[in-house]
Amino acid sequence: MLMEIYGLNENFFKEIDQSIKHNCRNANDIRTYFIMFQGFSQELMMLVGNLMKWKFRVPGFIEKDTLYVYSENHQRHCEQEHLETG
Repeated sequence: MLMEIYGLNENFFKEIDQSIKHNCRNANDIRTYFIMFQGFSQELMMLVGNLMKWKFRVPGFIEKDTLYVYSENHQRHCEQEHLETG
């Protein structure tokens, strides 16, 4: 299924399988292995993203509705605070 979805080669899964057989002795070891693999994958993607200078954009509906409303409310709050203390 993952091979079809992500277009991964069978060698990728064979290598992970061999690594699990070599490093894991019981089910808890496998769980720990996958948690470490997930962390490694996330860090690798962040590193590649930083090196490639990828920009992840916020969807327009979130930007317009949430961020602008929040910034307007924050600005009003700051102005009100300034008037009360000034």
